[in-house]
Amino acid sequence: MKTTSTLLAAAFALPLLGVLPSCGGGESTDTPDAHESANASTEEHQDVAEHSEPAAVEEAAKTDDGADALEALEEQADGAKEQIEATKEVVISEAARTMYDTYCFTCHGTGGKGDGPAGAALPVTPADFSSKDWQGTVTDEHIQTVIAKGGAAAGKSPLMPPAPGVDGNQELLDGLTAIVRAFAN
Repeated sequence: MKTTSTLLAAAFALPLLGVLPSCGGGESTDTPDAHESANASTEEHQDVAEHSEPAAVEEAAKTDDGADALEALEEQADGAKEQIEATKEVVISEAARTMYDTYCFTCHGTGGKGDGPAGAALPVTPADFSSKDWQGTVTDEHIQTVIAKGGAAAGKSPLMPPAPGVDGNQELLDGLTAIVRAFAN
């Protein structure tokens, strides 16, 4: 992925830095020798881009005067990726952690394995949140329905009660869902 972003950055940066010719029909004011030298440099870069592996293209781009600009663009792209990933993360609030530790653990256990102190007495074994197989069969929406409305609302055991005060509190639902999902990691 880094090579791809490097190539994209190079594709945008090199014309701006004068390494590749611009698109347009203006007359050049360069002397013939300077123009031939620029064309030879451009042909080298195009040849590298067309016939080399991405790593070779990246290396060729770094040998130009635009290396600093290319590096700055790479850092900017990496920063944007980190920012996007950070916005995807759900912060598990203290309220969600307290809710799980107070209510959910009694059946699902502290490790989410369905082995809580009350879980053993139930006729239906509570879900094992640490199971990647189980995790793959449910959506976040399903998990939130069970949490907010109880097991019966999702066709599961009616002995799974809704968590008190959660219905309509999206932040708390998201936090509890994140806790359930985290057990599979």
